[in-house]
Amino acid sequence: MARAPSPSGSPGRFVWILDGHNLIFASARWGRLHRTGDGQRAREELEEWAESFGRAAGVQPHVVFDGADTATRPARNLPNLRVSYAGPPAEADDLIRILANAELQAGRSVCVVTSDLRTLGASLGDEIRLLSVPEFRKLHARVVRTPEKWLRSGSLDDVERHFLAGSPFASDREAADPERGPGDAAGPDEDEDPR
Repeated sequence: MARAPSPSGSPGRFVWILDGHNLIFASARWGRLHRTGDGQRAREELEEWAESFGRAAGVQPHVVFDGADTATRPARNLPNLRVSYAGPPAEADDLIRILANAELQAGRSVCVVTSDLRTLGASLGDEIRLLSVPEFRKLHARVVRTPEKWLRSGSLDDVERHFLAGSPFASDREAADPERGPGDAAGPDEDEDPR
């Protein structure tokens, strides 16, 4: 069972760590860009999409990719987005585990977004919440709204309340489909742009 955030902290404010590889390949568009040699564009679009979540939710999602940071793949630390690369021989899963455990040790509540539930998800402690890529995409759609909708519907309190209660964003460990392979995620329709 996932540990509830400390009342002395900021309730509903999680450290969001996102598995960049899973997010890219859950999107038909980003996956196609990556497979056809335009991985940089796929990463940039994903980063822009993740940053929009950060701005709307007032958090700094941390997207983690495999590989070393370079001039064309720079590590970044912006107010509403952080991007890191796991330099060889480490892999993104290794860095995600390190980051999640460090944040947990610092007393922060952590949510890792991945559909890699069999390997990465199973290697994280129960105190770390997991959210599958499809569930995060739903949350993103609810959180990233136009200002007019914010004025009509109020604050993010309803999202925070549901998340803290474990519903509908409960751990995917129990809900994982045993027939799925690691990294399998229900992606968007072929022509859907996740942004």
